[in-house]
Amino acid sequence: PSFNQPKFCPTPAWNPYGITFANQTTIGKDPAALFINKNNTIYAVNREKRQILMWINNSIMPSKIISTNFSHSYSIFVTNNDDIYYDNGYLNGRVDKWISNTNTFVSVMNVNSSCYGLFIDINNTLYCSINYNHIIVARWLNDSKMMSTTAVGTGISGSNSNELSYPKGIFVDVNFDLYVADCGNHRIQLFKFGESNGKTIVGKGSLNNIISLSYPSGIVLDADKYLFIVDQDNHRIIRLGSNDIRCIIGCGEDGSQSHQLYFPTSLSFDNYGNIFIIDTANDRIQKFDFLSNSCDNSSIVQSPYSSILTEKHPTYSRIDCDLPNHYYEAIQMNVNESRYYSLYVNSSIKIYGYIYTKNFYPVIPSINLVLKNKNSFYERQFKFRAFLQSTTSNILVVTTSSPNVTGTFSVIVSGINHVTFERLNISSVVQSIYSSALTENHPMYSRTGCGLSTYYEAIQININESGYYTFAVRLPRAPAIDIHPDAKWVQNALTVAGENGEGENRSQLAYPHGLYINDDEMIYVTDWNNNRAMAWESNVTSGHIVAGGNERGNGSDQLSLASDVIVDKANYSLIICDSSNERVVEWPQEDGKDGVTIISNIECMGLAMDESGSLYVVDVEKHEVIRYRREESQGTVVAGGNGIGNRLDQLNHPSYVFVDQNHSVYISDTKNHRVMKWEEAAKQGIVVAGGQGQGNNLSQL
Repeated sequence: PSFNQPKFCPTPAWNPYGITFANQTTIGKDPAALFINKNNTIYAVNREKRQILMWINNSIMPSKIISTNFSHSYSIFVTNNDDIYYDNGYLNGRVDKWISNTNTFVSVMNVNSSCYGLFIDINNTLYCSINYNHIIVARWLNDSKMMSTTAVGTGISGSNSNELSYPKGIFVDVNFDLYVADCGNHRIQLFKFGESNGKTIVGKGSLNNIISLSYPSGIVLDADKYLFIVDQDNHRIIRLGSNDIRCIIGCGEDGSQSHQLYFPTSLSFDNYGNIFIIDTANDRIQKFDFLSNSCDNSSIVQSPYSSILTEKHPTYSRIDCDLPNHYYEAIQMNVNESRYYSLYVNSSIKIYGYIYTKNFYPVIPSINLVLKNKNSFYERQFKFRAFLQSTTSNILVVTTSSPNVTGTFSVIVSGINHVTFERLNISSVVQSIYSSALTENHPMYSRTGCGLSTYYEAIQININESGYYTFAVRLPRAPAIDIHPDAKWVQNALTVAGENGEGENRSQLAYPHGLYINDDEMIYVTDWNNNRAMAWESNVTSGHIVAGGNERGNGSDQLSLASDVIVDKANYSLIICDSSNERVVEWPQEDGKDGVTIISNIECMGLAMDESGSLYVVDVEKHEVIRYRREESQGTVVAGGNGIGNRLDQLNHPSYVFVDQNHSVYISDTKNHRVMKWEEAAKQGIVVAGGQGQGNNLSQL
């Protein structure tokens, strides 16, 4: 082949800190196409200027620029004789070729849309991935006819084995097996030569769904046929090896720093094994060097560190612009050689870990953040693989999941070299509190420029030293607003979700149950009969699926008659009552992520969470409400729990629950036709609504 397929050792690794090979000045806005041949000539496309760029003999700037007439070219492929095939399908409906020897252009295949992937196999067959038609087409270039034939796909978006959904990158091996980045299905499909049904080898529906994909856009194979995948909407590169699948580049947060990517599109190897990536939304090409020392199989040594988080430790907030109420310890890890190390932390409490480079600023914890653990609810430990540098500071910050928690922890760092530790003394965050109340006596102004409609208070802030400061506002948890006893509501309601009748389209619902509205007025709904959770933005007619939606079932990507949903702000996730599966599921708010069962064997109906992160679950079968603190694996009954009945210490098929700022719980006691209030630690509740038998009088429910 004309491209590089390096052969790597069993434990290859790449420097996670990339070098910008080309920026927007050179390659323009939103680059997409990249190719590197065996001579290490690099080809890329400047779509704004309609140019093909070539870097020859390790040149810093393009050595040759070819002007073309394409529009929004998405892909490029170069053959051994240096002829360049490029996508020209967006407006012109074809694939074109620039002939190297004659410096002329010819058309080689007619298509009816853009080719998001191009590939030429060893039999001189040209493949084009037509994204919007959900097919891969092919044409044998030795044939005089320009027309293509469908290689795989039906032309209809779908997730069956013979279907594709918005395919992008493609790769054909020496056996003529076709690999497809099936973008819309969040998977990689393998179509054996001559077969129309594919096998999912990575992503949703595969045995390798340990790491979920989100809109994969590119795929390359090395000499051993191990896969390198551009996981576009997760902003990272995934490698599927013989025994593992893991992230190798962009494994922290998305962004524009040297260790980050932002909607990457494609990748290519040079003949040294270095990886070049089109980092599309950052308008750049990034180069990540292969680490030759990653093949060193010397004996592994372990370096331990132990400590105790106490009330004398400094506090900070794990999230920017929140209250500093998490104890933490910052530990500098010193190494003699820059390479990857494995970190394992164990504790009797729920521990989180974050790795920073250069400096750690507790006021703005997102600055210099390289890695953080993302383990699921209630786990007692974490581990991750981190690249530690010998030339700059590597700082591990150990903190807790819940605020104001103390306890012991131990760290073990494994690698071929010893690691030394140094506890850092970072200035504590000083917290200054100001309290007030907006009343009708306050002045008014307009936030929109039209009319005086909003009360306000102006506060002057005086400081002794310039620097970063965090401002956080905490309001009473409930009620969020004061409602006058004689308040009335407009009788003509507005439909905010699902106004198109019963159905499964994204503008429809089927027997919706649970409802949650976050601070940004995003509406979350459990769509009972569609076995999914939906989210609706304000003033939008169609929602989007945030959990489930893959038919009824008990898989990690499925729900079965989900009854309620809430948002866990601290973990950026949804908590869902998956009723028919008798479980509570945590669903990360990241595309491509599946749910994780956090509570099993519970016929959950309703959910609530207090300000400390404790989870309250209604068990309708046991007629009780259970509280799960973040540090507890076993819950505590806080209401009911005395069998079915109508006494004040009993419930009868409770459904939904609310918890106020005093940790009192309010329960809709369905078959007793009443609402009960249980104060914290109370042995029985009090009736706050209904309780006068079933009926339609104002005193009845």
